[in-house]
Amino acid sequence: MSFSDMIPQLLPLKEVRRILGISHVTMWKWAKQGKISVVKLSARKVCVRREELERFIHDNEIGQIPGVAGKMPAQEIIRSKPGTR
Repeated sequence: MSFSDMIPQLLPLKEVRRILGISHVTMWKWAKQGKISVVKLSARKVCVRREELERFIHDNEIGQIPGVAGKMPAQEIIRSKPGTR
C-alpha cells in the first residue's frame, strides 16, 4: 500500500474527537496511556488510522443500552456525520 492509498484511511484528531464525543485533553491522555494509537505526520498534524478507531470502538462497546434497539457497528458510527446519510 502506498502512502497516497493510506491518506483516506487517516482521520484527523478533530474528527476522531467528534466521533467519540471527547475533549482534546482526553484524546491526548488516551494516546499517552496507549488506549488509542495515533500517527504523527508532522509537528502539527496527528491522525488516527480508521482501523484503529474501529478497534477502539469495538473493544469499548458495553453491549445493549436499555431503551436502545441495538448497537451501531463501528463502521457506521465512523461513516455517520451530522447532516449526511
